[in-house]
Amino acid sequence: MGTKKLSSGELSDYLSQCRELLLKSESTRVDFDNESLNDEDYMNLTGINKQDFEALCSQIHGLRQKKYSKKTVIGILLTKLRTGLSSTVLKTIFNIKKSKCVCQIVKRARTVLMDQFVPKYMGLNHITRDEIISKHTTIFARELLASGDDDTAILLVDGTYIYIEKSAKYSFQRRSFSMYKGRPLVKPMMFVASDGYIVDILGPYLADGKNNDANILNKTLLKDDALLNWLKEDDIFVLDRGFRDSLDVIESVGLRSESPYFLGKGEKQHSLFEANTSRLVTKIRWAVESANGRLKRWKFLANVVTNTQIPFIGDYVRIVGSLINAFRPSLASDSDDHLEISRKMLEKSKITTNPLKDLFINSSGKRILSNKMSKIDAADAVPDFPKLSENYLRSLTFGIYQIKQASSYSREHLDEEGGYEIFVTKTMSNILQAKIQSRHVSSKSYYLWIQFDASDEEDPIKYWYCQCKSGARLVGSCAHVASVLWYIGVQRHADTELQSQIMPDSVLDCAKDTDTDISSSSSDDDSEI
Repeated sequence: MGTKKLSSGELSDYLSQCRELLLKSESTRVDFDNESLNDEDYMNLTGINKQDFEALCSQIHGLRQKKYSKKTVIGILLTKLRTGLSSTVLKTIFNIKKSKCVCQIVKRARTVLMDQFVPKYMGLNHITRDEIISKHTTIFARELLASGDDDTAILLVDGTYIYIEKSAKYSFQRRSFSMYKGRPLVKPMMFVASDGYIVDILGPYLADGKNNDANILNKTLLKDDALLNWLKEDDIFVLDRGFRDSLDVIESVGLRSESPYFLGKGEKQHSLFEANTSRLVTKIRWAVESANGRLKRWKFLANVVTNTQIPFIGDYVRIVGSLINAFRPSLASDSDDHLEISRKMLEKSKITTNPLKDLFINSSGKRILSNKMSKIDAADAVPDFPKLSENYLRSLTFGIYQIKQASSYSREHLDEEGGYEIFVTKTMSNILQAKIQSRHVSSKSYYLWIQFDASDEEDPIKYWYCQCKSGARLVGSCAHVASVLWYIGVQRHADTELQSQIMPDSVLDCAKDTDTDISSSSSDDDSEI
């Protein structure tokens, strides 16, 4: 082993370098260049697993920021998006001396990803209309909305909200303030395939009344030829009720629209046709809501964005959307029974009358029979009611949303001892009448009726009707009907008991057990209220 003589200055420099290396190795919290991070770490920090992170980095070329590697630069940006942490915190986590360096790294990574990665997975140019139809259109969408036509593109359109800080520029503050949400925000507009694949994200747009969802879509259709050139005549937009002012424009450019029906002025419930048709639409439209939810799992987009980052929101939304398209599975996938389910839904949507509504509700919407309702323990109610399976309930509701809501509605009716109390009466031998508390309004309850045939083992539930807005429909039931079916037909026969909803002791209720009316109490300082 050779030796080398060092001057005092060289020795001092050498020892300083060793010290810096040791300090760096000891204080580094995250390092994407070594093998110490596992899949769970990568998911927590970046939103994608280790293999996908490596695949992402392999698609990026020419990225290096001074002494930081490509993986570190990309990892810092994705960590910022996934966790929503500030540059100051990221500086500590990645052992970077200055917050300014973090900002430079984030800027460099954002620019390169927008140039090299996003165009491959986001925008009308990255995928053709035929690919959307063949690879990203579900059986439900094609059968329920396009009558089985395999040459119709179906896009789900919806806006999402990104909340921002108040701006010192008052003109921007006014234009970005949403009267609907009561806070400043901007709105990206999403175009999503029926399986949840994000075709494109436009914007973000200002939040004032001039930039409502309908106006944004109208401007896109009338002043931007790219979308119309991508689509063909009779292609379908699936919308929510906020796009009602776009319907005429969509029709004028040769496209079709599908959206849930509106309640007319003074109406309290949709007709049977409206409720059934709206259910066909919501069976498809949920995918765009879930796609919005996926975006918000990257906390930067769910938190309040600082003023300095507002100009880059559009880039960040598109980067996250591209990550989802590239590395996340589809939200909805087809199975062997979806074609049969679609045809059953279409068949039920053609039913013109709900016999239970005709039997118990008059033309003005009031109950004809006013049988006295008794609050009883549902465990002993209607002993001849058929035992049901969750698979049967799923086939009855044509989905799982109502079944998921059923347990929460049931817990709403549990007493302090855990018994399920419900207002019930047997109006006829094969019809159950019940009253269910609304989950939104304390003062509102809904009456519902269920007709059953216990002797029919394959299909014991024949009809149902509820007085809620969508309660007349027969293409699946509302959540109120589903909750009664679930508890009386499934849960009360299960081995496990349903746990009641308990208010946390740390949250106080000044209205509970108040014996003295404030308005009549004494004004003396020692009086108790």
